[in-house]
This record gives sequence, structure tokens and C-alpha cells, in this order.
Amino acid sequence: MSQLFFFVFNSISGDLVQPPTDQRERYCAKMLDGRLVVMRDGAIMVTEVRFANGTELKPDGSITNRDGSRSFLKNGECLDRNGAKDSDIKDSKPQTETPNK
Repeated sequence: MSQLFFFVFNSISGDLVQPPTDQRERYCAKMLDGRLVVMRDGAIMVTEVRFANGTELKPDGSITNRDGSRSFLKNGECLDRNGAKDSDIKDSKPQTETPNK
């Protein structure tokens, strides 16, 4: 019985500890202590990455595309595991209206 409890507990807690698969396979820009950093799996990126589509991402958020064109990730923007840009849905906050007084 205790082995069953241990198995069930580890199965549940493992899902809570690890980020969702789509979050682990994304590199997202985030403002941290007044500077832009690129994060993956909750850790700050320290080396550049080359994606399958030829895109290169550097730790400062600079992107060099296969054709040589350059751009930068903005706060809240992400690159998926294929090097395609998408926005970070998890960190984006919906616009709220201010109530009239």
C-alpha cells in the first residue's frame, strides 16, 4: 500500500514541479533587474543557440535569421523550439479598464 501511495504522490508532484512541455521548449525575453535576459526552464540563458531553421539567438536577446537579417526579442516575446517567434501568453496580462468614479 505504501508503494502505491509513493507512486501516486510522485506522479502528481512531478507534474506540479515541471513546467508544461510548451514552456520548456521556448526561449523567452524577460526584464530582470533592469536588463533584458532570455530565459528557458526558469534559468537565464548564457550561451547562444542555433535552431533547426538556421535562426541564432544570443543571451542578450539578439536574433540572427538564416538570411542574415537581425532583430531583438522584446520583453515577453519568445522563440519556440523551431526558432519561430511567438508571444509569451503566460506572462502577458490582460488590459483592465479603470472603473469610473
